[in-house]
Amino acid sequence: MFYDRPKKKIKRPPEIVPASDDAGMQPQAVDMHTKRKKRFSLFRFFFLTPVHENRAQSDEEGYADVPEAYRPKRKHYLLRALAVMLVLMIAAGGLMYILPVGVFGSHSKDTYSADNALPKGYVHVLLIGIDVDSEGTSRSDTMMIASVARGDIKLTSLQRDTGVAIPGKSGYHRLNAAYAYGGAELLLKTVNTNFGLNITRYALVDYETFPGLIDKLGGVELTVSEAEIKEINKNLYSLLGSYWHTGKMEKEAAYALYESSLIDTSKRDSSIQLNGLQALAYSRIRKIDSDYGRTNRQRKVISAAISAVKDKALNPFVMVPLVSEALSSIETNMNAAEIASLALKALSAGMSEQTRLPIAGTYDDYGSMFENVNYAKNTEYFIQFVYGE
Repeated sequence: MFYDRPKKKIKRPPEIVPASDDAGMQPQAVDMHTKRKKRFSLFRFFFLTPVHENRAQSDEEGYADVPEAYRPKRKHYLLRALAVMLVLMIAAGGLMYILPVGVFGSHSKDTYSADNALPKGYVHVLLIGIDVDSEGTSRSDTMMIASVARGDIKLTSLQRDTGVAIPGKSGYHRLNAAYAYGGAELLLKTVNTNFGLNITRYALVDYETFPGLIDKLGGVELTVSEAEIKEINKNLYSLLGSYWHTGKMEKEAAYALYESSLIDTSKRDSSIQLNGLQALAYSRIRKIDSDYGRTNRQRKVISAAISAVKDKALNPFVMVPLVSEALSSIETNMNAAEIASLALKALSAGMSEQTRLPIAGTYDDYGSMFENVNYAKNTEYFIQFVYGE
């Protein structure tokens, strides 16, 4: 007995039923294949080659009636490139934040006499501010150690009048003379050999370019006393007078800038937005108290600048000019990856803890220089301050 063999069913695309405005009609059929195609896929977005649309075909009769789901996909090369760049930047930023700074750049400990054993976890960078005295000699008027870890930053000022032994020089000298004798490298050696530290990185800015960096940030916000305002105004006169005498500015322009930068003493004890020149004048105040007060003010300016960068880190109209200014005005032995890694770690930190070296009770103050410094106690104090050990 013979039976007819059943015919093989042929799969066909589901029929698209036009929607109807009549209330009694059934809703439009759902094409499950179309639904799957519309579902977003990162893999398809990034890696699959888009189908080229045949423009001639689009002009053929009836092409406009083809459902969108069955039409060839358009190119999205630019969007894909931007998306890939964004993902890579986020990934790179995450790696720079997580990985140790040493992965991105190493420095010879022998070059800087930095073979002293310190606990791990922090990277120490010597921040140097250079001033030129009346004889044209450059001295490190500001010396500050920035100790950076993930989510933590601590600032330690080094008193410029500290009596130190400078490698290659006989006798004792003030600490700020080391830069005048041999630049940042000799200063790093001097700090490491006297205080027992292991610093191999530095960043240096002179007082002429410092105001430009602060101005790119939009200024720094500080609370100043009446006495400090008066000293700021005095220092502004000296600074702009030196610009005129050295030919950096015309006399009329210097005086006009001086008048526009004066701060009203009625703003005392209130939060004031200082521009770059005013912040420099504030950092140089030393007559109303002591060098301890001066270094404390310098740390306040650095902390305020870090806070300003945090607030504006996602603003490209601020950060791009700031980075450009920094690249042209800051001298450093760090590469770009090291700087970025340190910056990401520092910007994720809260308010920085601050201190100074040498600490009270560990030296004799004879006015012009701190002598008989107990460096062992200062090294112990620094380790306790930074590492909590």
